[in-house]
Amino acid sequence: KTRYLMKQKAKLDDVEASQCVRWQHKLLDSVAISIMQTGPYFMDSDTEFLRAVLGGSTEDDVISFLSENAVIEVYREAFRKLLAFVMQSPFDCVRSFASLSWPLPNSSPSATEVSVDVIEMAYFSLEVLDGSLFSLKSYCEGSEVLPGIAAIIFIIDWECIMLTPSKTEFNNHSMEEIIARQEFGKTMQTFRQRIGREFWRNLPAQFRMALGSLLIQFIRSIIFEQDAFDAGIIASLCCKWVVEVIECLCVNQV
Repeated sequence: KTRYLMKQKAKLDDVEASQCVRWQHKLLDSVAISIMQTGPYFMDSDTEFLRAVLGGSTEDDVISFLSENAVIEVYREAFRKLLAFVMQSPFDCVRSFASLSWPLPNSSPSATEVSVDVIEMAYFSLEVLDGSLFSLKSYCEGSEVLPGIAAIIFIIDWECIMLTPSKTEFNNHSMEEIIARQEFGKTMQTFRQRIGREFWRNLPAQFRMALGSLLIQFIRSIIFEQDAFDAGIIASLCCKWVVEVIECLCVNQV
């Protein structure tokens, strides 16, 4: 209700509506961060609350009820939950790459996060991102959070592609776990496709180059993965995935 009224006000008085700091409060910041840090199970009301205070459900929704620092911290927690998911990948190369690649301070998942249901936490993070994507873009362009989340979106997409044709039994992963990871991967794929190429291409060129470089390093780290697939399958699937990445990140070059 409040967000709707503020949008209506914005149509009448851009200056007043832009002063959204009047709506911000340390208590809101604290509650939002606290919700994001809990887990592994969340209620629908948690997701709805975070989406409401973050804003950014559409490109013209620029109003957030949180301070900039709180917004970044919420997304940093979302990143950590997605990273915890990646760190339980059945692929050794994915786990190794993730553990070495993220520059965020305190970004590595804790031992307790690794031991709980990381898939539930990953779903929660994705739901928050899905309803506040443009706040992520607006508030985190200058931090390491945005490229970290962006890279993980593509990496989870890759894992889903590689798991789909596999009937291999992975060590320390039951078939139920693999199927659950596949289902989340498909949800992430749908999210990435719904974002659309324009979202990625409208990001700063420097960011797209950095993200592209990171994903190239990722591809280099997995082309020698032969524990679960033969070289032909890896080459074919990776080529298809790389083309999709290029189409998202390159402007006037595809």
